[in-house]
Amino acid sequence: MFSQEKINLFWSYVEIKNPDDCWNWTAGLNDSGYGQFWIGKKIKAHRFSWMLTNNQEIPKDLVIKHSCDNTKCVNPKHLSLGTVAENNKEAIDRQRLVYDDAFKKTMSKARTKYINDNPDKRNVKLTNQQVLEIREKYRSDNANMTELGRLYSVSKMSISKIIRYITYPNLK
Repeated sequence: MFSQEKINLFWSYVEIKNPDDCWNWTAGLNDSGYGQFWIGKKIKAHRFSWMLTNNQEIPKDLVIKHSCDNTKCVNPKHLSLGTVAENNKEAIDRQRLVYDDAFKKTMSKARTKYINDNPDKRNVKLTNQQVLEIREKYRSDNANMTELGRLYSVSKMSISKIIRYITYPNLK
């Protein structure tokens, strides 16, 4: 499937520890904190790890889930196949995913019902005041989204959605 040279290169970028520990990717990361590896195209490192370990391609309709919630982890023991719905449900249950109106629009009826029946699973990281501050800093201080994300401990994507009124659309 892949050359031994490519496989050796991949594992050279992994901090291998005990079998049950996270094995962190030490090379490049994407904006969401996932490791990236080049196999003629960019691939997330955890996906490549799963493919190597299972000696098969990932089916188009499935994703690779982390049991450890560590985006840098490529330990095959922490990785499993699943659907997007399963991955999102786990992310909400573990409070890793911000639930907002933009996200709600993309959810299936079953997942929407799950959230509506479990309001404590919503992960709201920012106050209304912080959202207003972010928009103001972006407008007046010319702060970039990456800096704002670091300042408020959220992703660049979250900042982008706030600035474009995708999240908190009624807060002005």
